[in-house]
Amino acid sequence: IFLAPLESLHNTAMVDIIYTETFKQELARRYRILYNDTQLKQQFERDGVDNLEALVEKNCLARPAALIPQAQTLPPADAWKRPRN
Repeated sequence: IFLAPLESLHNTAMVDIIYTETFKQELARRYRILYNDTQLKQQFERDGVDNLEALVEKNCLARPAALIPQAQTLPPADAWKRPRN
């Protein structure tokens, strides 16, 4: 159940000040436990990085809230009323 209009669904903003070096090391350790080498390589390719440390750094950057891609491509809210061609 969504309590807000679909057009406003967004990813939450992230701040980088909470990502200490200790946190990043622990995150990398958990990645190694949770994913096998093949899965890690797939994530590296997806995120355009060469190693686990770069992946962790990329995922620990601050970023503003942003609309999810699906919200950016929604048809008008009344599209269901219009006949299909």
